[in-house]
Amino acid sequence: MREVLIGFVKGSVDERTVAAKLIEKLFEREFMGGKRWDVSSAHASPVSENTFACEKIAEYDWKDINAEASAKATITITKELIKIENYGYYCAG
Repeated sequence: MREVLIGFVKGSVDERTVAAKLIEKLFEREFMGGKRWDVSSAHASPVSENTFACEKIAEYDWKDINAEASAKATITITKELIKIENYGYYCAG
């Protein structure tokens, strides 16, 4: 994460990449997966200028057992501010 933020300040990393990395780190903080989980890459979709709808999902599908874990948030990135709104982590199965 540190390298991404340094890259952002230097101009070599864009806002979308920072937002995706943030949701990835938030997901990793919560997720207690293990074998047989299919973890997707983090997604950051533009909502407006410098604001992204972010999501990271993991799915478990083995025999007759299914589960899903996801982290979602709206993240705004500027040189002066990083704002995370409506963050939620959900796991069901």
